[in-house]
Amino acid sequence: VLPSIMDLGSGYKFISRRTLLDWRCFISHMVKHVLTSSLLITVFYIGLSAQASVLSTGSDWQLKKEREGIKVYIKDAYQSKIKELKIEMIINNPIQAVISALDDLEAGTEWIYACKEVKILERPSNNEVIYYTRIAFPWPFKDRDAVIHSKNSFDGSTFISKSHIIENIKDPLPNVIRMPQLDLTWHFKKKTDDQVLMTYFLKSDPGGFIPAWIINLALDNGPVQTMKGFRAFVQRSSQH
Repeated sequence: VLPSIMDLGSGYKFISRRTLLDWRCFISHMVKHVLTSSLLITVFYIGLSAQASVLSTGSDWQLKKEREGIKVYIKDAYQSKIKELKIEMIINNPIQAVISALDDLEAGTEWIYACKEVKILERPSNNEVIYYTRIAFPWPFKDRDAVIHSKNSFDGSTFISKSHIIENIKDPLPNVIRMPQLDLTWHFKKKTDDQVLMTYFLKSDPGGFIPAWIINLALDNGPVQTMKGFRAFVQRSSQH
């Protein structure tokens, strides 16, 4: 139970240092749980577009952790307090199988962490798609959603899928927060006939009133779960 505000009389009240610390811990615990289960980002998988700077492999990327064959890097973002994310891992399948799995948009609910819905809205060309996606956030937070334009390129050995949020395609839903920013890139590089180096870049803002320092605490949780899910999904899909 959190301490109450202390009354000093004459209408003046103050919050003790212990109260502030307890509230900070309480809020951090609650929101970290939310972001973990929501894929903040996690989100939105199908190749969202990063700026050219996001594709940089410069020294500004800092290794945050390495686990189960997945490397996670972070760096400060331009004009944002929310950090950028980069994830690398090896997928032991042919590059065409990896591309096909990513292109199976509406199957995203099978492997994107906390993904509630993916629906194709339009295919402007053979290498473009516009789709809607919604990510579940547990109570008391509202779900997040976005309408995304994704465009792909492939030269036989390197595949790049870039996407960005677009507006005025689908009306916002009640009690769902439309994400103001979500830029992602999926980069697949063929290493051998049966092995692909995957690099994933994320720059996002979930919107709403979640402080940036709390978002950064759990920034990689949802995307890492998504990467694990995608790797397993590629394996399952290639066996069919």
